[in-house]
Amino acid sequence: MKSYWSAWRDGECDWTPAVILANQKYKSRLVEQHPFDIAYDQFTASLLHAERWLIAGYSFRDEIVNERLRTVFSLRGRRPQVLIVSKGADSPQSWVSETLNLREDDPATFQFVDGGLADLESTSAWRTWLDGVPGLY
Repeated sequence: MKSYWSAWRDGECDWTPAVILANQKYKSRLVEQHPFDIAYDQFTASLLHAERWLIAGYSFRDEIVNERLRTVFSLRGRRPQVLIVSKGADSPQSWVSETLNLREDDPATFQFVDGGLADLESTSAWRTWLDGVPGLY
């Protein structure tokens, strides 16, 4: 008997899960379909207009999200201020450079915090990233 997921991928099921639990190949097709396209389109629109990006707890291993980040980043004339918060052994700097195709002379403003979210508010990176945001601090 064929597994549910195999039957679903082959279009042999009457229902579709409400979350995407698929490999990158199938996910890229699914995020273009309703209702998932709504969230990804809103994500892209928000990235296009936001002056600051806060990326926390993201491993930069989701190729669909990476492609959106890369595309929007390349389209923007004025680069956003980006604060990346991580915790663990992986170096976010290398993932970010690879994901966004950064060059050494790129004018993008990136700050990295490796201690996780718990102590973020006490870091200078957080205060710098917030500098100039109306109504904050």
